[in-house]
Amino acid sequence: MAQQRLSPIGYKEIIKLPSMAISQGSISFKNVTLQSEKYIVVKEDDKKKIAIVTAAAKRIKRLNNAGNPPIDQAIMNPNAEVVALRSANGQGGTSLNIFSLQMKANMKSATLQDRVDYWKWIDEKTIAIVTPTRVYHLGIEGQAQPTLKFERSAEKPESHWSGPVQVI
Repeated sequence: MAQQRLSPIGYKEIIKLPSMAISQGSISFKNVTLQSEKYIVVKEDDKKKIAIVTAAAKRIKRLNNAGNPPIDQAIMNPNAEVVALRSANGQGGTSLNIFSLQMKANMKSATLQDRVDYWKWIDEKTIAIVTPTRVYHLGIEGQAQPTLKFERSAEKPESHWSGPVQVI
């Protein structure tokens, strides 16, 4: 009797984004972020709006960024109704804004002189930010700006390893 192979990854479709009035053109790797199983964030076509879908409740909130620079990316806090918005500041750097959906207020703004290559919530109160030359942590409480954690090596990781490696 043949053994049935089980996939190491299980998946189940829980929501269809077009059924939530999100245009098919907005659904792409560069426009959609998932930080947890709770929220899906979609940067809409015009880069002035984001749609935040609460997956379990199948409800949507839209955040309009009119009058501000276009949003390059948005990431949702994994546990709270807090969204971080990232945009180019026009001078080669990056502007970051953290917005509370419950309070409907900007909680924090910060500016980096470099572009951001990668960012991620590492806990409920901290975002890790990776630029081409540095790694920062940005806490959402207080007025502190991003804290430098370490400088990144100018050498390409491939020179020491068999493939690209970056430990954050």
